[in-house]
Amino acid sequence: MKTAKTPSGPSLRVLFVEPQAGGHHFNPYLLNAIRASQSAGHTVSLLTSQSALSHPAAALLQAQVGAALEVHLMPDTAPIHSARWLALLARQYAAYQAIKRGFQSLSSNQRPDFVFVMCFDAIDRCVALLGSPFAGAAFSGLFIGAKFHWPALAIGPGGRAPWIQRFFFRHRLLPTRTLHSLASIDATLLRYFEADAVASAKLRFVPDPGEVQLKLSREDARALLGIKSGKQVVLVYGLLSARKNIQTLLRAALHTPTLCVLLAGQAEPEFAAELALDKNFLQLQEAKRLLWLNAYIDSQQEQTVFAAADLVWLCYANSFCGQSAVLVQAASAGRPVLACEHGLIGLTVRKHGLGLCAAADDEIQIQATLQQALAQDADLAASAAPRRAFAQTRSFAEFGAAILACLPKSAGSAN
Repeated sequence: MKTAKTPSGPSLRVLFVEPQAGGHHFNPYLLNAIRASQSAGHTVSLLTSQSALSHPAAALLQAQVGAALEVHLMPDTAPIHSARWLALLARQYAAYQAIKRGFQSLSSNQRPDFVFVMCFDAIDRCVALLGSPFAGAAFSGLFIGAKFHWPALAIGPGGRAPWIQRFFFRHRLLPTRTLHSLASIDATLLRYFEADAVASAKLRFVPDPGEVQLKLSREDARALLGIKSGKQVVLVYGLLSARKNIQTLLRAALHTPTLCVLLAGQAEPEFAAELALDKNFLQLQEAKRLLWLNAYIDSQQEQTVFAAADLVWLCYANSFCGQSAVLVQAASAGRPVLACEHGLIGLTVRKHGLGLCAAADDEIQIQATLQQALAQDADLAASAAPRRAFAQTRSFAEFGAAILACLPKSAGSAN
């Protein structure tokens, strides 16, 4: 799929809305969206929360963007941990109200020509029900996890009452007068609506970005991390949680004596407690076949852990059918993946030849596929061309151009 060309025209005052800093929110999503907008001549500001500014990613963002970024604060929202439907609506309403209050606090001189919401999934249902939180300002939004269309495309479950979600998306959200466009990192959403001319006119594809430029050899990276020579390394990258199916990997790793598991990222508190009691985790750790970097991973550490890896673990649990930016990062670093065969990850890996797939709940198959992948490491490294080709379509430059394609050509053409 081709990424839309960058629009040209008069400069805009663009306000990016991003209440969260962790994961890929500030880096690389927000960082590269801001960079592309500034390069196009737009004046950029950010509406975010104090908790986001306290995250290490915020300091990295401001260091790379510089003093040109004007930052405005919105209220923090209290966490709601329940998975119930009403809790989801409560989280959305709290986020909607916080964003609305933050926007209302801007003075007339600070009001933008255009607003871009970086994680629109957080407020989409409230916008569909209550209208825009940005008064008369035109806006676009980026969807990370829309899934109501998945059952029709045999990708995975569509969440709670997908037909209701589809109705709100198509008949309440898309017709919003000040909505300029809706983007998604999932190209299948556009495919689902390709026969709908009205929906297609407002939908955009924004590729999930990931660039990892390796500065160290595999041997030097492992020496820096303290990994013994002669080991083969499987990398698990990013926020560690139950959805990454890590405990299945740990059980498989015990049957592969040459294998070292590298966990690079912080764990959700509840999952960290589970790992601390997991006998396979403790056994691998005692045998010095498990290394856990339990911290936020900056760009320098990121290239080190990918350089050290033979294989990247993406065999996520069956309950997760979404996309993962780690897949793009692995391709950029030239590393093959062991992926789940279901959902968008499996679909993407098979389509682009990015590695091997296994059933996430079949431990025997996972163990066999893991050993096959490690045995074929030289062949997989030699067939890196598909990974390079895929990574080029998901570069920061392609992401930035796609973000710009979601902006109007001028303030007057926004609505």
